[in-house]
Amino acid sequence: AGSHYRAVGMPPIKCVMGNGWGAGAFSVLQSISRHRGKKGLEDLRKARHFVDLRNALLEHALPPLDRIPMQDYVRANGIYELDHSALLHLEWWVQTGDDTQRQHLCECLDLLIAEYEEKDQPSLDL
Repeated sequence: AGSHYRAVGMPPIKCVMGNGWGAGAFSVLQSISRHRGKKGLEDLRKARHFVDLRNALLEHALPPLDRIPMQDYVRANGIYELDHSALLHLEWWVQTGDDTQRQHLCECLDLLIAEYEEKDQPSLDL
């Protein structure tokens, strides 16, 4: 967990997963919980946005929402390469609970993080 979540008694994701809530509720809970210590008004506006978004999705779908295969999501959003692999491992891990899939997801994320860290290194042009 991030260092900012070590300071709280319970991370938002634990509450959301324990209650079986979805991503929209998670985003609202997270934004409200952290607004005083992190991004203030921006977090509250995000919370309001996710309330509206979640409501719109619930109004236009028959609960529960139909399952959307990750392949459809990545295709619709033009996601390729390592990002695509990470999202597939996420789907498989969430669906099966297989720790091997979690490990593969973490490996993909570590590689993506390394890409950003390499970009942030100053060049040594002589």
